[in-house]
Amino acid sequence: MEGMRVLVLEPLSPPEVKAIPHTLEAMQELVGGYIECVYPWPEDVGLIASDDAIALGYPLNRALIDPDGNIYDIIKGTCFICGLSYGDFTDLPEDLIEKFSDMFRYPEMYVKDPKGHVLQIRVGSGEKPRVLWK
Repeated sequence: MEGMRVLVLEPLSPPEVKAIPHTLEAMQELVGGYIECVYPWPEDVGLIASDDAIALGYPLNRALIDPDGNIYDIIKGTCFICGLSYGDFTDLPEDLIEKFSDMFRYPEMYVKDPKGHVLQIRVGSGEKPRVLWK
């Protein structure tokens, strides 16, 4: 059975490179359900997450940011980033492992303050909490 190297993002944990079997079952097991793939970056990579994460009540994990620095979505539950090749998932190249490990270095928490504002906290970054929604 062939495997592939991916970058795994778990809620409240730093990114981790893992070798997983190149099977649908292994991918579903890793994300905890049916998979969906989104393509939020120009590189040949896919972000694989659980299609049912909201319904299953999975915790918020990492924010997706647009080119202007605005959050447009938050991935729920465990997800992973892999390479893309000719319509199939494949190893994430080393340079992209470094890029996305740096991008998602800090685990994120989301909390409501007493006024009902949703705050993003990048744990360990030293940054001030960011107000997402008022």
